[in-house]
Amino acid sequence: MLKMISAVAGLLLLSTAASAETKIGIVDYRMLMEKAPQADAIQEKLKKEFQEREDRLKKRQADLKAQAEKATKDAPTMTESQRIDAGRSLEKLRNDLEFDGKKLQEDFQRRRGEELRDLGGKLQQAVSAVAAKEGYQLVLSREAAPFVAPELDITNKVLQALGTPGK
Repeated sequence: MLKMISAVAGLLLLSTAASAETKIGIVDYRMLMEKAPQADAIQEKLKKEFQEREDRLKKRQADLKAQAEKATKDAPTMTESQRIDAGRSLEKLRNDLEFDGKKLQEDFQRRRGEELRDLGGKLQQAVSAVAAKEGYQLVLSREAAPFVAPELDITNKVLQALGTPGK
């Protein structure tokens, strides 16, 4: 629905500005998010930020697996009470591990969202800078236009402004 509204708004702007020479540009934000050098920096930053927690979680998974294997191996020599206690202990460890894994994933997604919002602001600034420098009166998102002539696409210019060469 938002794409449709953007397209209609763009068409309305085009029709009202038809009498004047309007310079129009199109930007592929998806490509910008993928190819911007800042996107790689975000990946590295998040990897470093969460690596220690991820390593601890992997170690706990390995410990749980080892304990489960030991319990299975020792089961024939255990009393019924010991088997029940071992089963409960393993179940508690599994539940704790699952909870901590979900918490790690949620924290990662939250931080990723924060970083992507910051990147979105930088992308918008770069688009505005390119538009102002080159005299564009209207810049639309590629997703809002069903067809775009290649000469209207300024995505590579924005990528260059962000510090990376185009395609």
